[in-house]
Amino acid sequence: MTILVFEQGLYQAEPTAIISRELLHPPSTATEKPTFQGMFKNMNVIKKPSPQKDTLHNRRQLAAREIMISPVITAVSHDLVLQVTQSLLAANVSHVVAIDAEQHPIGIINISTLLATQFPDTRFIRQFCGSSVLAVQEHTLVRDIAAIFINYKATAICVVNQQHQLSGIICRVDLMNLLVGAPNK
Repeated sequence: MTILVFEQGLYQAEPTAIISRELLHPPSTATEKPTFQGMFKNMNVIKKPSPQKDTLHNRRQLAAREIMISPVITAVSHDLVLQVTQSLLAANVSHVVAIDAEQHPIGIINISTLLATQFPDTRFIRQFCGSSVLAVQEHTLVRDIAAIFINYKATAICVVNQQHQLSGIICRVDLMNLLVGAPNK
């Protein structure tokens, strides 16, 4: 599985420390909800071979470039929150990707975060960019992307090309629709 981590827009060749520091060890609480994996660990799954083309197995073999949303609504660090929020609402999109001058992702921001912002006409997008961004390459398989969503509790993941430039985005909802919502034709 290929996971790329960008810190402040720079690709990290050795992301292990960053992943373990910020993504693998979220604060645990006594009221922690059960994980998606734990909810289904005792279920018996019956797999039936199907001669049909559109199967769950075939959908899991798709690559990121085949399911990503592109073009992506992007923002630069000095864009005002109000302008970005209006763009997201007009496009009916839930995430914006903040990029640097070289088109490297520097943050993924959910619209709910922007809508909750006080004084959006005076605040900049850079204030909402975390220190790290999860990304996958265009050839990463859907099954690996699903594991990233589960393991890192992400709501969206950037897709980057070989030059580590933003080429698309995959949101959790889009992936769930692909894996469980699409009909088996």
